[in-house]
Amino acid sequence: MIYIDPDLCKGCLLCVNTCHKHVYTVSKKANKKGVFLPIPTNEKECSNCKECELLCPDQAVLVNVPEHWWMNKNNTYAFNPNFAKRKI
Repeated sequence: MIYIDPDLCKGCLLCVNTCHKHVYTVSKKANKKGVFLPIPTNEKECSNCKECELLCPDQAVLVNVPEHWWMNKNNTYAFNPNFAKRKI
């Protein structure tokens, strides 16, 4: 559900400090860069607010989105899915 890219994460721990559901803990072991990475140890509590993903300055956090997230339950668009499909 939650993926943290160890090559992008610099260990600022913004995700740990801003998560209101306390999903993350800090690793006790440093990675190859000497950084103590956040670990999603309480994923069941994640509410998919994506605040950690939005606040990550290195775009290292990815919270999975269900397929067809742009659709409402009655199969109508919640927003325009063609917004990013522009012709150059």
